[in-house]
Amino acid sequence: MEKLKLIYNPPAGRSFGGRNLHSVIKTAALEGFRIEVIPLKKEVMEKALAENSPGTAAIIVAGGDGILNWVVNTIIKLEKEQPPLAVLPWGTSNDFFLQVVEGQFSVKRLFNSIKSGRTASVDVGCVNDRYFINVAGSGLLVDVAHKTSSNLKQRLGMLAYYLEGAKNLPAYKPFPLYLKRNGKQEKIEVFLFLVMNGKGAGGLRNLAPMASLDDGKLDIVLIKSKWVTGLISLSWKLGRGQHIDDPRVEYFQAESIEIGGPEDLDTDIDGEPGPPFPLSFSVLPRRLQFVVM
Repeated sequence: MEKLKLIYNPPAGRSFGGRNLHSVIKTAALEGFRIEVIPLKKEVMEKALAENSPGTAAIIVAGGDGILNWVVNTIIKLEKEQPPLAVLPWGTSNDFFLQVVEGQFSVKRLFNSIKSGRTASVDVGCVNDRYFINVAGSGLLVDVAHKTSSNLKQRLGMLAYYLEGAKNLPAYKPFPLYLKRNGKQEKIEVFLFLVMNGKGAGGLRNLAPMASLDDGKLDIVLIKSKWVTGLISLSWKLGRGQHIDDPRVEYFQAESIEIGGPEDLDTDIDGEPGPPFPLSFSVLPRRLQFVVM
């Protein structure tokens, strides 16, 4: 019987119902797997991932992009070869997960993909001394994500983000961003900047339509509207991935970039608090293996 490691956040597991975790373990047994459950606690997780585990077919991360970010950072800093990662989408928006699955998800289908060895090599973004699998950034969407309570997200899902954003939209103002690329520095006033490895963030599927998880490039999206009312008219384009040619948006790709900004402005990496400015971005090409479906 092959072994699987499953990492999950106990409070989040309770919010989704204990029957879900039990069902996953039961389905795994029927498919010929034995699961080792690992709680999302730093010391416990590091110890479990550092141990030699022959016969482990995959590491399953039960949660959203934030929990996946914890696991990715732990694995890379261990500098130890690991089995492929698989995602059980128990998060709010599951932005990264949506890029490694096609069609309808099921737990049984996940186990079948693990058994058949369906994996893909995926880039990992780096910002200062931290790593991200999907997106890093600051500004409007980041502020909304940080201000939305966990209880509200658990009860309402993505709707919680939209409600929080609508409530605070009139108070948002642009901020200065200093970009250093190709040996030149420029100042831009923005409401939002995103440095993306994948295509989507915050439930918006095509914010970076040219992005690929294995192209060795980062996709940078800047929202430059001078007035908050401009964001309202831009929002429908963002939702449909039709914003790239809009003059209020700047979109480009880079292998690395330096970004400066206000010292008191929060940043975010995969839904978790990020490092303070200035930010130095680079990419680790095809650094991790993920199970795809």
